[in-house]
Amino acid sequence: MIENLRCGIDIEDIARFQKFYHSKNDNFLKRVFTSKELKYCFGKVKPAEHLAARFAAKEAFIKAMGGMRGFDYTDIEILTRKSGQPKLRFVRVPKLKVLVSLAHSPSSAAALVIFKEGYLIKK
Repeated sequence: MIENLRCGIDIEDIARFQKFYHSKNDNFLKRVFTSKELKYCFGKVKPAEHLAARFAAKEAFIKAMGGMRGFDYTDIEILTRKSGQPKLRFVRVPKLKVLVSLAHSPSSAAALVIFKEGYLIKK
């Protein structure tokens, strides 16, 4: 049923993430991304595109949740399946089924997140 769905969308400027090109030990990166996410992004030719897309997905998820509700950015992890499809894992509710789509142009990265409402989020 459509009334039980939560949706969030976000778009980020890739240039904002360019400054991290050689600095995966930055405090901002450590607060926002998991070690798996950083390893994936910095394993790419253009890490900023992948960092921006994952940050957009985290922001889209937070919007769909209606706010942070006592969790951290690192409680939201954007992984990549073998097929290349992105997968969002929410640490607080491991079995939460979330659909996530990432896209980017040369200057922007965007994400859309959809999931079914009704999961209790522990603080």
